[in-house]
Amino acid sequence: MPFDSDPQTMRGNGQQWFAGDYARLRWWVKEGSYGIIRPNVPEDECTRVGYPSDILWTNVGHLDHKIGNGIFAEWIVGRADLGINITATKLEVALDGYYTRLGESFVGGVDKSVSSAIGRDEMKAILEQFSSRAPGFCILSDEGKAPIVFDIDDRMNDTALACENINPMKRSVFYRDRQVNGD
Repeated sequence: MPFDSDPQTMRGNGQQWFAGDYARLRWWVKEGSYGIIRPNVPEDECTRVGYPSDILWTNVGHLDHKIGNGIFAEWIVGRADLGINITATKLEVALDGYYTRLGESFVGGVDKSVSSAIGRDEMKAILEQFSSRAPGFCILSDEGKAPIVFDIDDRMNDTALACENINPMKRSVFYRDRQVNGD
């Protein structure tokens, strides 16, 4: 889904950023769908520091169990246009991992990392918005403040199969020692 984060375009489409939390995301973004989130920072934060557009919003997808089971992940967070995509079993881990990697990345034609461009303290404040204790991020919502949710397409599923899974492996394989040929 092409998304234009320009404030005028969003208003014209009946879209707004509305306060969100993990429970709200889990409630609305069901298996096989995704929503769009953004840290709660001024709309012009990215253009202020030299980016041509808003690089802070991202897609948050709840993977279909057929895809997720094979890669030991339930969530995908990322943006194909920025080349940053993360999968994880826990939503909080996926979002924290995504924004950590975004801060380390050089994107949008700016010759320094996002963290350096925005400011290290500001990037740290953005990461703190994804704390499970007191989340402060926003969810793309309609005028009635209900989150806007889309169906995951094949492109996002293919990305999930190829991107970085930041979970530690939690499955172990145990082999029983057995004697062969009565030895």
